[in-house]
Amino acid sequence: MKIHALCHNRLLPRHARLEVVQGSISDRGVARKALDGVTHVLHCATCKENLGRHYRRFRERAFWLLEECRTSPSFEQFILLGGDCAVAIFSIRIPSVTEQQKHSAYPGCYALSKVLEEVMLEQYFIQYG
Repeated sequence: MKIHALCHNRLLPRHARLEVVQGSISDRGVARKALDGVTHVLHCATCKENLGRHYRRFRERAFWLLEECRTSPSFEQFILLGGDCAVAIFSIRIPSVTEQQKHSAYPGCYALSKVLEEVMLEQYFIQYG
């Protein structure tokens, strides 16, 4: 098994089982190259940078990644690691977190982007299975 890693700013060290694709996931061509032959996607990145560019880059990144998965003949499963940001367990009093927990971002663009990723993935599943 080989791992494809899409790296934007920081590269990973060379390894025989690792293929690094460098570039911005906001570029559909980069997303396509990174997903070539991939069966499973583990996605945990979001943008914590400039607020003005944040939402445009988020939309592009999430959309191209999901579109390339949807149209890939080898793709099987998408796993999104969202963390506490999508349920705000440290800023909103929640007795326990379950799969039924509603999305509830704490204030700020980072947490909102994590909620939007969760919702976008849910909708892709509804639309395309």
